[in-house]
Amino acid sequence: MEWTQTSHKLPRISGRYLVLIKTATHPIISISCYTKNLYELNPHLFRDKRGRGGWYGYDGKNGYYECTGVIGWMPLPKIPVEYKTNYQKENCCE
Repeated sequence: MEWTQTSHKLPRISGRYLVLIKTATHPIISISCYTKNLYELNPHLFRDKRGRGGWYGYDGKNGYYECTGVIGWMPLPKIPVEYKTNYQKENCCE
């Protein structure tokens, strides 16, 4: 898979993605969620983001937060069938 620059294209589908985040010293790789409308996700927190998509995360203690500095993304690889189990759904994106 290849990295897609956020300046060229954003995901068509809301969900989790592997992201490249720009920092002061070097880029880091992380997992982040993308949505086409941050306001619908949390109108109180993202009141100035009406109709705007963006990257976000979820912290069980503090709730939703916006992820800034995302410069690239790619879909997550599929989990091999032999590793799938009946996990409880803890996905903030789906």
